[in-house]
Amino acid sequence: MSAEYECCVATNAKLQKQIDNQKEIINSLEDIEHSILLSNDTLKHSVKFELDNHYKEIETKEEGCDLCSIIGAILGAIISGGIAIFIFWRGRKNEKNKEKLKYIDFGEEVFTLLKNITANSKKQVELLNALVTSITEKPYTHGKYNRVSLNLLKRAQSFDTTYVFTTFKTLNLEKKSYIKFYSSIDFLLEVFENIDDDYHTNNSEVITPLSNKFLQLKGEIMNICSNFIESSRRENKTTEAIYTFINQLLIDYHSPETLPDKIDLKYDVDKIIRPLKSELLAKYRDNDISIELLNLSKQAGDFYKTILIESSNLRAGVNSQLEPIGKMITYLDSIEQALSSNYAS
Repeated sequence: MSAEYECCVATNAKLQKQIDNQKEIINSLEDIEHSILLSNDTLKHSVKFELDNHYKEIETKEEGCDLCSIIGAILGAIISGGIAIFIFWRGRKNEKNKEKLKYIDFGEEVFTLLKNITANSKKQVELLNALVTSITEKPYTHGKYNRVSLNLLKRAQSFDTTYVFTTFKTLNLEKKSYIKFYSSIDFLLEVFENIDDDYHTNNSEVITPLSNKFLQLKGEIMNICSNFIESSRRENKTTEAIYTFINQLLIDYHSPETLPDKIDLKYDVDKIIRPLKSELLAKYRDNDISIELLNLSKQAGDFYKTILIESSNLRAGVNSQLEPIGKMITYLDSIEQALSSNYAS
């Protein structure tokens, strides 16, 4: 029994050892399987990680490309807009420069015109002073009057006021220069035209018609006196005092030493009208011829007096304007000087 028992024990031991070996082999196989599985998972994860990274890189690159496109488009728009703005700004600046040059050129035209206006206005003042002097010396005449052309003043007055204002501003002239420019131009043109109208109105409505009436009356007086002398000689009345007075009156009037070459109302008044009025009234009022001669002499004297009054009024009117005219010319002179700094020749 013991031998069998030992045999069984040995067999069981071998069997147990085989079982243990099998378990060990199985465990080893399981470890190998586990390792393989772990390796597969690691490999799988590694592959997945690499693939994910690759896709992310591709997406990042795609996103980067899209961003670059957007940034490029924005930069392109900004550059294009900047160029457009620059071109617009340059064009605008060129337009402003061209506009400024137009004002500068126009300013030179104003400057040149203004020099001629001041020169003409000063010449007109000289002519007006000559008129005043001529009226003072011979108030019974039309007076010596000449007028310069007013076209330059009219030209200046016709300028666009806004354009003139902007021109003065462009040339750095004060605002009061603009005001003085137009106030002076308007005043000078109006005064010169008014004086011209007054002069011709005074001549056509006063001096000429009254002078003609005076000369007509003087002619009648001379005819009456001549007829009286002839009739007195025929009737042998040359010894009468009134004959002597009228005869001497005619002799003195026609004296070649004093008789003027041209019509002279003052000469007629001094030689005929005034002596008749004073002498006939004082010494010969009872004579038939005296009444008629006195009446005609009085009418002629009244016409002459009216001529003197109207001429004096014209002279006073012209004389009263000379000072303000000079003031306006001074204003224009100052503007001319201010403009000259921009157009030094």
